[in-house]
Amino acid sequence: LNLTLMTSENAIINWIDNLPPHDVSLLAATPPEETAVTSCNDRTRKRKRTPTSTHPHQLPSPAKSSCSEDKLPPSTASAIDMDNRDAASRDGHDDVVDVTPRDPKRFRPNTQNPDFDVQPHANPDFDPTPKSNRPERPPTSQASSLASSSQASNASDLSFGSGLGTPTKKRRRQSSPRKQAVLMAMEKAVESVSFDSDVDLPAALDDLVSRIEDLARGNGVISHTEKEMLYRQRGTSRRFRWIKESSFAPPPSPGQAQSSRDELGPTPTLETVNKIWTDADDCQSFQHFEIQWNCAVHFKMLEMALTHFHQLGFCICTGVQIHPNYTRRAKASHHNKKVDFCVFVNEHSPELTRAALTSPFQSVNQTDYPALLERPIALSIETKVTGQDWAEAVNQISVWLLAQWDALDDLVLRTRPRAGVASPDVDSGNANDPKLSAAAAAGLVFLPGIVVQGHDWYFVAMTRSAAGKSQLYSRILCGSTQKTEGVYQVVAVLQLLGRYIQNEYWPWFKQTILTNV
Repeated sequence: LNLTLMTSENAIINWIDNLPPHDVSLLAATPPEETAVTSCNDRTRKRKRTPTSTHPHQLPSPAKSSCSEDKLPPSTASAIDMDNRDAASRDGHDDVVDVTPRDPKRFRPNTQNPDFDVQPHANPDFDPTPKSNRPERPPTSQASSLASSSQASNASDLSFGSGLGTPTKKRRRQSSPRKQAVLMAMEKAVESVSFDSDVDLPAALDDLVSRIEDLARGNGVISHTEKEMLYRQRGTSRRFRWIKESSFAPPPSPGQAQSSRDELGPTPTLETVNKIWTDADDCQSFQHFEIQWNCAVHFKMLEMALTHFHQLGFCICTGVQIHPNYTRRAKASHHNKKVDFCVFVNEHSPELTRAALTSPFQSVNQTDYPALLERPIALSIETKVTGQDWAEAVNQISVWLLAQWDALDDLVLRTRPRAGVASPDVDSGNANDPKLSAAAAAGLVFLPGIVVQGHDWYFVAMTRSAAGKSQLYSRILCGSTQKTEGVYQVVAVLQLLGRYIQNEYWPWFKQTILTNV
C-alpha cells in the first residue's frame, strides 16, 4: 500500500514539473460537465461552467448559484453588487470579477436554514469549525418598522434610539424596599410601629396580641385529649422532646362545654404534624422556590387550621393585583404590591352582591379578581423563602392592607351616605394630608396580616384612626415549622384568627355595610 501511494505522488510531481510556465490556458479549460452544489434546492445537479473572460489574468468565476440574489436580504445583495462594480472599475473593464471569499473564516453556513446544504469537500471555502449560532441583526432599513411594532406591543418596556434605529430595552427603575418604606412614611401613608414599643394598642388588638403571645410560647397549643399519646411519642422521637405539661390545655371546667384549646378548633393529628414538618424540612434542605413552600407547606397549614370554619375559605392569590383605584398612583409611594394567600368570608347573599355592584369595578375588595368579587377578604398572608428581605415583605403586606382599608372606607361611604364623612380619595389633595376613614369611624379597629419567611410565621396588624392615620404593627413570632412544636403553635394561632374573623370582623362587616345596601 505504501509503495502504491509513493508511486502516485511521484506521478503527480512529474506532471506538475512538465507543465509549461505561466500557461493560463489550462485554467480556461472547461470540462464537459461538473457536479456543482446548489444551496437552495437541497440537491446536486450537473451543469456546465460558464466561459471565462478574455482578460489574460482573470481566473474563471464560479457559476451563478441557482439561489438568486433577490432571495438575499436587501443589504447583502446591494453590498455584493457594489463590490462587483468596484472591482470591475479598478481592472478597467466591465466584466464581473470573482469576488468569492477565499478566507475560510468568512464563510459560515447557515445551519438553521433547512434548505442550505453544503458539501465540505466540494467547496474550498467551507469551514468545518463549529461556531455558536447567533441571531442575525435586522437590516437598518427594517429597524424602524421593528421599532414601531415593538413599541405598539410593549410601549411601557421598550424605547428606541433615534439615530441607529436599533431597539434597546429600557426597564423601569424600581425603588429599593427601604426607600419605598421611607416614601410611604414621608407621605404619611403608613407608619411602622413595633409591638414591643410603649405605644398603647387599641383594646381589641391588645387582647388578641396577648392571646397570640401566649400560644407562641407553647402554652395550651395541644388539646388535653392528646396528652397520653404525645408523652409516649416524646420517649421515642427527638422531634417531640419539647413536650411538657404546659403544652396541653387544661380540661374544661364543669361549667364549660370545651377547653380553651378545643374552642379554637381541632388539634392536628400526629401524622399530619409529622408530614408538615417533613415537607418544610425538605423545602429548606433543598432550597426550594417560594412556590414549593406555598404548595407543600403553607397551603397545608391553612387547610389543616381552617377547614372546620364553614364560613371561611382561602385561596392562593400570588398573581392578584390591587385595582388601579387603590394603588395611590398619583403619589411618590404609588404601589401595586401583591400577597400570596387571602382568607375570606365564604358567604353568599343578595346583600353581598348588591354591595359589590356599588363599586366602580363590582367588588367588595381592593381587587377585581373574579374569585374575590363577593367574598370579603379578612386575613392576608405574604410569604418569602428563608433569608429573603424582610423590608420587602413588610412593604407588600403594608400596601395591600392600605388598599384594603381604602376599599372598606369607600364601601362604608357608598352604603351609608348619611355617615357624614368626606370621601377618602387616596389620589387627591395634599400628598401629606391623610384622608378621613369612614370604616374606622364606623368601628373597624384593625386588619390582621401574616408574613411568612421560610419556617417562621409572624403576625402583623394595620390600624387606622378616624382621622386617617395608618399604622402597621409588627411583629410577633407565632411559631416555626422548623420544629414540630411550631406546627402546633401556628395552627393554634391561625384558628384564633379564624375565630376573630367569624366572631368580630364578619359581624362588623354585615352590620356596617350589608344592612344598608
